[in-house]
Amino acid sequence: MPPKIKKPSKIQYRKLIIDAITTLNKRYGCSLVDIQTYILKKNKKDDEQRLKVQTRIQVRKMDKEDLLKCRKGLYQLTEH
Repeated sequence: MPPKIKKPSKIQYRKLIIDAITTLNKRYGCSLVDIQTYILKKNKKDDEQRLKVQTRIQVRKMDKEDLLKCRKGLYQLTEH
């Protein structure tokens, strides 16, 4: 039996999004482009197209779950 090959670890976009928003720390929030640019700089191994799609999906989910609030296209963390 051949040895098992380890799968590459999944990137947890939610943690990266929260890290981007807290690090950028803009007064009115961060745009989706700001978040994507920060994550790309941090993770150079990530595919840019996949990053854009996953970031958009996770930001929408986090907005529905009230982890983020969106005002005029700018995202901020909610205080829980």
